Amino acid sequence: MDTARPAPRVRFFGQYLVERGVISAHDLKQAVEIQDRRNLPIGLLAIEQGMLTTEQVVALQQEHVKTGLPLLALALA
Repeated sequence: MDTARPAPRVRFFGQYLVERGVISAHDLKQAVEIQDRRNLPIGLLAIEQGMLTTEQVVALQQEHVKTGLPLLALALA
């Protein structure tokens, strides 16, 4: 009997923001391009770019963590 569980689907914080309709896929693409150059978390970039407030990022992170899926991209370290 195979009792192995399927691996949980991993969602990065940026993907989570798009799925929630908080930012657009275009916004995420731009943020990832900036992230590649500056090596900053997506949440922090969203704050810097005026897409989200610090309070919104913190609240969304808390909600994201509650899903039980690994949070691989923290906005605020």
